[in-house]
Amino acid sequence: MPATGAIAGPALGGYERTIDLATSPVEVRLHYDAAPGSSALTGEGSIGTRLPGDGHLLLRVPHVVGRGVALLDPQLAASYPLVHEDERLPSLSVVAQVDLPMVPGARGARPGVKAIASKDLGGGFIHAIRFESEVKGEGPALAPSYRTAIGTSLRLRADTTGTVDLVALRPPTGSTAEREVLAQLGLVHALRPNTMLRLSLGAGPKSGASALRSTVGIDMHF
Repeated sequence: MPATGAIAGPALGGYERTIDLATSPVEVRLHYDAAPGSSALTGEGSIGTRLPGDGHLLLRVPHVVGRGVALLDPQLAASYPLVHEDERLPSLSVVAQVDLPMVPGARGARPGVKAIASKDLGGGFIHAIRFESEVKGEGPALAPSYRTAIGTSLRLRADTTGTVDLVALRPPTGSTAEREVLAQLGLVHALRPNTMLRLSLGAGPKSGASALRSTVGIDMHF
């Protein structure tokens, strides 16, 4: 069950967008972001397939491409719909996920769970709205951290979609990190049926980073 609605990319700490482009039971995607002033590309490869009962299994492998290729922690996620959308009710699905550490000696797998509600608003300017709530274990003690996000999809042209997203991040209790509220504007344009160009501009305080961050990304579906 690939999800549609929210933006993806490192600018908002993992708030991501998946675009369903095919009906094949197996999907393979490559995604790359290039931030201005950076010599490295932040990328992600993923492979997904259907599960019995209208579920979806997805393996994501994030990585950084610079002078070499550095693999980051992969994630395995299984999602299932709880409520199917109709004229009055939004769709509601739940995602169980686990991050698998790649660094030797790191803490074991980090589990998490996410609830996603989305509603197609019809043929107007605002195409859809989406809400996410996520809790994930962090650190050696797997203390819970929280992420809440709301996003809208705006129909600009037949091959172009705009997005507006807000993300609230709450770190684990006792962490030195502060709560954050991040905002992002995005533009998704279909170059070909299997290739999407993404532009995004994000703003929000983040330690060691500029308050204003922009990315250019390419999504390819095989």
